[in-house]
Amino acid sequence: MVITESIQKAIQTAVRKSGSTLTFAQSIGVSHTTIANWVSGRTRKINSTVWQNLLPYIKDYLDPSETISYPSNVMPAGSTRHVLQERPAAWHDTTPVLTSVPLLRLADIADFDPQIDSMEDLIREKAKGTAVFTSMLKPGYFAVEVDESQNSCFPLGTRILLRCPEAPIDGDTVLVKLRNKKDFLFAVYSREKDGIKLTPLQKGNRSRTISKGRLHKVCQWLVSIREAIRFF
Repeated sequence: MVITESIQKAIQTAVRKSGSTLTFAQSIGVSHTTIANWVSGRTRKINSTVWQNLLPYIKDYLDPSETISYPSNVMPAGSTRHVLQERPAAWHDTTPVLTSVPLLRLADIADFDPQIDSMEDLIREKAKGTAVFTSMLKPGYFAVEVDESQNSCFPLGTRILLRCPEAPIDGDTVLVKLRNKKDFLFAVYSREKDGIKLTPLQKGNRSRTISKGRLHKVCQWLVSIREAIRFF
């Protein structure tokens, strides 16, 4: 399915109705990054399997004057509690392409400061093995495993693929280490006119808008989450 302007607008409306990009992404079984790519135009097509999951959530918001291809067997999206990222379209109905990255504990990167240290050196020093994902990887990607000592919205044992050193894009779910704070913040990243807005995923945390000039004073570091997988 080619993503038309009508489909883009319908997805944007559905995201707003759901409350957040991550919530909507989990509802249809894809990653928040995939949703952002659809809305921004970076991705121009949706494979048939994902389209079947997406259509029930956006059909009420589509332009009625536009001809849309409706699958004959549209089914509600399945559970996404275990894997929060779909395979890229080219891999559907084929053997998944598995790739590995260095794996660290989430606690290992708590004291990292990019203004002082090198992430590459930290990974070499702290990596305890590798983690396997189905995402398309680039140099600099690495994974962390959530342990019980961290305040995380992801369950214990979840392995999170981090997209580093690429800058976050609007709608990304990000992992943030706030300065002078022990715990991590998981939030949805959005750009504001004079800075960024972080909308926490953890309950009990308020959204905060940070000006560009104060970003490095408030955030020790901030990286995008590419994929999250929980092993049982």
